[in-house]
Amino acid sequence: MIWRETMRSPRFLMFDARATFPLMLFFLHMTSVTFYTAVISMFIFTILERKGLTISAAFRAMRAKLCGKSRPAIAKDEKRHLIDYGA
Repeated sequence: MIWRETMRSPRFLMFDARATFPLMLFFLHMTSVTFYTAVISMFIFTILERKGLTISAAFRAMRAKLCGKSRPAIAKDEKRHLIDYGA
């Protein structure tokens, strides 16, 4: 292995190795449902990769969509509220 190859994502045949995780689940529990889930998820990950998104970037984008635009650094229950002690 050459040092410049270490940045590349791991591949299994033509798929990203991280996209083959559902395939491993299929091999552990062989049913038609897990087979179709594995095929569909690998197909989706392949399409995302062709559009330029890696799997980790796709999960970050999905998480950003779920969280919304407001992403405060401090949770609501940890914020310090102003108290008026009456002067």
